[in-house]
Amino acid sequence: MKKGPGEFILVIDRKSRIIIKDALTILKKAEQIKEKVQNASVVLETSAPVCSKSIKFLEKNGVEVLKSV
Repeated sequence: MKKGPGEFILVIDRKSRIIIKDALTILKKAEQIKEKVQNASVVLETSAPVCSKSIKFLEKNGVEVLKSV
């Protein structure tokens, strides 16, 4: 979902936990967006629980993680 110019939100609405394998897939999508749009910011918004390793991994690689209710 595109929020504004250069701002993108990846929305994952599921009940199962997001683990590091999922984080790798999310990072690939974020990198594809950043390749096409210079200086793009990518945010992950999810209703699922996210493991702490995945949060650290994504944030280290420039993807902010937001919890939605």
